[in-house]
Amino acid sequence: MSKFINWKSDWFSGNFHLFVDGLQKGAITFTMWTSNAESMFEDKNYQFANEGFWQSRTKVIDKKTNEVLAIITYDSWKSKALISLNTGEQYEWK
Repeated sequence: MSKFINWKSDWFSGNFHLFVDGLQKGAITFTMWTSNAESMFEDKNYQFANEGFWQSRTKVIDKKTNEVLAIITYDSWKSKALISLNTGEQYEWK
């Protein structure tokens, strides 16, 4: 079953709060001076590690196992992305 996740931005910090059915279930916190981030969602912790500039991508890493769960590859303008899960599934983000 899929979940619909809403987010709200914290204007001052630039971080995000994640909600499912109106209840806060997690957060995304950006690392100072970089575009990397850490996230907690439903008792799981993730790291978002950015690589590259022109051909940028983000690795989504399980902080407990250090396993790369997904790679997000962005288009040139970062307006679209392809999310490739380690299971082989792929999703387009438009």
